[in-house]
Amino acid sequence: MAWDPDHIDFISDYCDRWCERCPLTHKCAAFARESDPDEIDEHSEAVERAMEDLRVELSLPEPPERTWVEEILNAPEPTEAERQELNREFDERRARIRSDPMMTAASEYSIDAYTWLKLYGDLTRTRAAALLVEHGDSPESAVVRMEVEGVIEALDVVRWDSMLIAAKLRRALDGKVDDEEAFGPDPAQTDWNGSAKLTLILAERSEAGWRLIARWAPETDIATQLANTLAALRVDVDRAFPMARRFIRPGFDEPSW
Repeated sequence: MAWDPDHIDFISDYCDRWCERCPLTHKCAAFARESDPDEIDEHSEAVERAMEDLRVELSLPEPPERTWVEEILNAPEPTEAERQELNREFDERRARIRSDPMMTAASEYSIDAYTWLKLYGDLTRTRAAALLVEHGDSPESAVVRMEVEGVIEALDVVRWDSMLIAAKLRRALDGKVDDEEAFGPDPAQTDWNGSAKLTLILAERSEAGWRLIARWAPETDIATQLANTLAALRVDVDRAFPMARRFIRPGFDEPSW
């Protein structure tokens, strides 16, 4: 967002969108837009006026006309045959991504995680809270409290990530089909590598969450299986996107702001 030079470009494209936990919302245009869209418009208009005043003051030439915009707006509508061909290519592409083994595993994980949380999530929280009451002020209560807080945090994490993992992986696979050009000289800096890296981050933290949950929850075997599914998915994503971990996520992987 040009209206605020302090915002970090593309920061919201490679985050988990958990704004309430993010230390960089003050650097995020997406957060500002969602928080107060009217303020965004006001600042944008103010910046445009300021830039125009500066151009006049410095006697700078008029900005070139963006003829390419007019060309796009005035382009003829595609013919029925062209439209059908585009639809066919889109359907083939979507089917190819949907049938990818990684995508299948991620989608099935999302369903299984949602089902487990619906059946046992609240029960696990209740069991953990009851254990705190049971120990009261005993010498081991501090250790138990840390463990219980860890379980509750893990439940929140796996719930938040359960749908994001498949969504971010789909974006990575979809982008890789296009073989997008790198953002710069580093071939790791592509959108699909960034999406793959975020997929890995989400999978890793959810895997750790499930392994902790499995020590406390009913249906321990299922929680362990979910963790194992994510572990296998990480291996596959690392193999399919060998440069993903090198991707520098704007803001998050850069020097402290």
